[in-house]
Amino acid sequence: MEDEVHKALSHSNPDEVLSSAFKQRITCRDLQTLGHQKWLNDEVINFYMNLLITRSEQEGGLKVYAFNTFFFPKLCAGGYQAVRRWTKGMDIFEKDIIFVPLHLGVHWCLAVSEFGVVSCFKWEVPQQMNGSDCGVFACKYADYIARDKPINFTQVYY
Repeated sequence: MEDEVHKALSHSNPDEVLSSAFKQRITCRDLQTLGHQKWLNDEVINFYMNLLITRSEQEGGLKVYAFNTFFFPKLCAGGYQAVRRWTKGMDIFEKDIIFVPLHLGVHWCLAVSEFGVVSCFKWEVPQQMNGSDCGVFACKYADYIARDKPINFTQVYY
């Protein structure tokens, strides 16, 4: 697997499509945003959120849904009318947890709605130690929350 990742990262054609799962294209260029000191792009974050949704459907446990990274800007710009069809064909209230990845200028964060919990609080979570890993941290927060695990990972480079 490591050889495949290395090959994709060093591939000469950055526009080569590596995956088209979830009706989404992931290219070599997208995969390169996973490199050291790089910022994740929308495509990588949306793809990862779809992996979490798929895992929750296959393994049972918490029912997870994630809006894509374009949901919040669209909602802010056009209100409910602009996004009302985004959940067509599904009952969002059947889900246990809803993730909304947010890109705030130069920073990724994650909004989490947990149905059945009527409180608003700030979590004590691991903090990134640089200016580029916020997207990775947002994805890891979603990973741990979707598995109902304490958020206790650390930032370690190998």
